[in-house]
Amino acid sequence: MPLFGPPDIAKLEAKRDVNGLTKALGYQKDPTVRRRAADALGGIRDLSAVEPLIASLADTDHDVRAAITNALGQIGDERAVNPLVAKLDDKDPAVREAISKALCRIGHPSVEPLLSVLKRGDRRAAEILGEIGDPRALADLDISLGDNRDGVSAAAADALGKFNDPRAIEFLIRGGLESRDEDTCKAAVAALRKLGWIPDGGRAAAAWWIAQDEWAKCTGVGAPAVEPLVEMLTNRGTDWRSWERQAPRQYAAARALAGIIDPLAVEPLIAILGRREHLDDRLIESIARALGGIADPRAAAPLVRALVHGDPGKTVTAALVRIGVPAVPALIAALWNHPYQDGQRTVYAGVVVALNGIGSAAVEPLVAALGNADEQIRRGTVAVLGQIGDQRAVEPLIASLGDADEQVRRDAAGVLGQFAAPRAVEPLVGLACADASFKVRMKAAEALGKIGWTPDRGPAAAVYWITVHDWSRCLEIGAPAVEPLIATLEEGYCAQDAAKTLGEIGDPRAVVPLTAALTARNEAVARAAAAALERMGVSPGHNNVQKK
Repeated sequence: MPLFGPPDIAKLEAKRDVNGLTKALGYQKDPTVRRRAADALGGIRDLSAVEPLIASLADTDHDVRAAITNALGQIGDERAVNPLVAKLDDKDPAVREAISKALCRIGHPSVEPLLSVLKRGDRRAAEILGEIGDPRALADLDISLGDNRDGVSAAAADALGKFNDPRAIEFLIRGGLESRDEDTCKAAVAALRKLGWIPDGGRAAAAWWIAQDEWAKCTGVGAPAVEPLVEMLTNRGTDWRSWERQAPRQYAAARALAGIIDPLAVEPLIAILGRREHLDDRLIESIARALGGIADPRAAAPLVRALVHGDPGKTVTAALVRIGVPAVPALIAALWNHPYQDGQRTVYAGVVVALNGIGSAAVEPLVAALGNADEQIRRGTVAVLGQIGDQRAVEPLIASLGDADEQVRRDAAGVLGQFAAPRAVEPLVGLACADASFKVRMKAAEALGKIGWTPDRGPAAAVYWITVHDWSRCLEIGAPAVEPLIATLEEGYCAQDAAKTLGEIGDPRAVVPLTAALTARNEAVARAAAAALERMGVSPGHNNVQKK
């Protein structure tokens, strides 16, 4: 037998030769010898082996380190605690697992060193403390529920679930269920189940159902669920991936709030809505649905701002309609600030739909807007009043027939035609006969037809027949039709037909305007004017007119 062969671990173990086995721990030629020596020392459990085993914790072989760690755990001497705690971050998972088990076997002496490591953000410390179950760890584990480092908070929640102590339940409800970390919430739910906790209502019950995505049950909790749900809405997570995971839950939270219909939800929801840049359109719609369900006047202005600064969406508009009359002033203000023009058509349309949905309650504020100095606002207001269709708007719209803006006059005439109000006939007739704009006169004549006005043989009748292109009726009217026909000729609309009809009537008042039309850019109009003058016995006398 060689003098310097490997130690015979079996003989040394049988003799309980601790010294021989500790020497074998340093046998560098074969890690198997070192591992078996450590296993043997663990089985013997002699306290004199503790220091040599601690000294060997830095062995280069991970199996040897794991065996040494197991031996220290079996011996259970507290001298091993600090060295083992210092090795908690060993690069080998099997060694780390062995260290955890060893510290758990040593038990209570491990607590204080582990608490120091826990404060540095090591989740393994939380796991071990949970297994040891020493009440001294409760307060620190509670604090760690708010530690966002590498799974510490979830590990703390899991650890607290192993303490049969009322304080553990209290900590898990407050810091676990309402944690902004999804994994911590799940761990808290599992821990509370393990401890046999059953929610009996209030905020804790709301947090319990939120953590499990039981949104209908959360709604059933009522007012105490408002704050936890609002906090759920404000939780964006730590990165875009967590935000993507959280987003569907936030939509559900907003819907749950809508089901509670409690005024307590209004201010928090308004505050969230004010952070428009941090919300996507779907979440805004969910919040709008909640505010619409509550229908509190405080939400009117924020919802209008959401309508103005984003995609209006049917949900925001519907919420404003649900709020009703209190929303009208804010909508009117939006109508003034975002009139119907390029770049604002979508906003204008959303405001109009909301006002139209509110209906007659919006009429009086809208009527007041007809007196605004901005013609864009007056135009938009006329259009909205037309859509609402309330007869209280008739007199103000009649007054708008004298507005300085051509479009306002034209739109007011059109809306009065929709209203079919007999008292509008006389002012519409006056507009049809005397307005400087042919388009306004046409719209007035069209409105008169909708009201059911029967034309006589005067100028207004002529305007009406010109509008509907019935030139034979103009010819029947004769002289009273001349001025409206001349206006038609000069404005260029249906000028060819107007020239022909003037020639057939033969009134001398038409000579000058027909002569002027000889130089019209439109060759057909010039020829029609020449033919009309010839029919009247007046020589055109213009070389540019060629008869065909």
